[in-house]
Amino acid sequence: MFARSSFVVSIALALCACGRDASVGAAPGWVTREDSAGFTVQHPPGWIVEKSPGGIVRVSRADRAALALVRPLLLSRPSSADAWLGSRPAELNAAFPGAVIQRLQVSGPNQAMAAFTYAGGTGRATVLCVLSGRNGMLYAIAAPGADYARERPTLIQVLSSFSYTASAALAGAPQTAARNQYAKFTDPREGAFTVEAPAGWNVEGGIARNRMAGNARPVMNVTAPDRSVQILVGDAEMPMFSVPNEMTARTGLREGSWYQPGVQMILSYRTGVQFASEWVAQKIGPNCQQLEWVDRSHRSDLSEFKNRNSPPQFRWSYGEVAFTCREGGRPVRGYFLAGTLLTDSGVVQVWQAPVLQGFIADPEKAADAAEALSHMTRTFTMNPEWSAREMRTGMAIAQQQAKTNSDMMDMLDKSYWRREAIKDDIQRKTINAIRSETDLVDPETGEVYKAAIGGNYYWRQPHSNTIIGTETAEAPSPAIRFDRLLEW
Repeated sequence: MFARSSFVVSIALALCACGRDASVGAAPGWVTREDSAGFTVQHPPGWIVEKSPGGIVRVSRADRAALALVRPLLLSRPSSADAWLGSRPAELNAAFPGAVIQRLQVSGPNQAMAAFTYAGGTGRATVLCVLSGRNGMLYAIAAPGADYARERPTLIQVLSSFSYTASAALAGAPQTAARNQYAKFTDPREGAFTVEAPAGWNVEGGIARNRMAGNARPVMNVTAPDRSVQILVGDAEMPMFSVPNEMTARTGLREGSWYQPGVQMILSYRTGVQFASEWVAQKIGPNCQQLEWVDRSHRSDLSEFKNRNSPPQFRWSYGEVAFTCREGGRPVRGYFLAGTLLTDSGVVQVWQAPVLQGFIADPEKAADAAEALSHMTRTFTMNPEWSAREMRTGMAIAQQQAKTNSDMMDMLDKSYWRREAIKDDIQRKTINAIRSETDLVDPETGEVYKAAIGGNYYWRQPHSNTIIGTETAEAPSPAIRFDRLLEW
């Protein structure tokens, strides 16, 4: 967790510059905005709340001149907070055109604050940047120079009231922490592979084959007991594909026709992101209405890695898609990664999608789903005896999948919702710091509590919501039982 005392002090210095002159609670008569985008904020009557792509939230005075701004960050490469702010990045100039930094100060290992002018020197602003690798948050207050001192307490109060409802917890009220436990699953069909799937979840699947020799792939359907998460790996109905050419045209085989029904289709080559998009639309879309794409990206990092380690006649393309839709009237989030492989013999081109994996989940479970999929991918192991038999008969598709898993996990972990989960965690910790609060978990029960920052160690009296912080590892009282809580 971020250093507690220095972070709270930096918030006060950077945004208040006057100690704790702004209370967290809303002033009488203020408006509470509970937004469907997943946040709440309080502001004076007549103020405007605006949302922009990328999770940006701007709360401003009616004339939009004085404002508080919250912006998630996803950088192209890791950076320290002071180096990023010092470079006057596009994200800063987009919010405050003509920004000229007057003072830049490091306020912690991952934190920096900057005071600057903008709009030709007529505006004043203070910003706090918190970074962890490529992910982070930007918090800012700004106003015309003549209004800044007067509006500063109000802007601080607005910013302090801001919270992300998806991760909110009532003070002192327990909730269950998301901590998946795992159990080994063995392919029941051929004993071809093992994988660790979430314990207690329904796991179906195994090696799937169609009539084309060489087309054997792992297929799994893993569902949470409450059906809030469904993880899918592979598609048992997926055929091989032949790229149309002059020969197929002369024989009357057109795009979308079958060369061998159910086995090989005539279809132009699809990149990974194209295949993932079409597959989701065809397979998920019919049961998930109002499908909207949140992200569709080529994964050049994965593609380049595989192509460097493959024969020249093989060409890999990876891509991922993230989306939202409504399943049975409830909102869900989804993510799928696809890897397509084109084989060029010099005469004909055939292709397939050996890699297909992803999930659909309730919004609040998307991070759990991403973590479970990552764990399953990391622990996926082929049975070497099965692989040896398949290699002898020319069927190495599953082995390619295993190779992908073992060599590419750091890159695979950069999926959209996983990046979002990291940003959510940074947001949770940053909002806690603004509010001088911390999140605690009981390691025995997994229950989570929120408490005021007040020590290096935290203790809870059983059967109560009494939480006490201490400076040392000794319990508050030897005469009364206290259970140790851990920060997370």
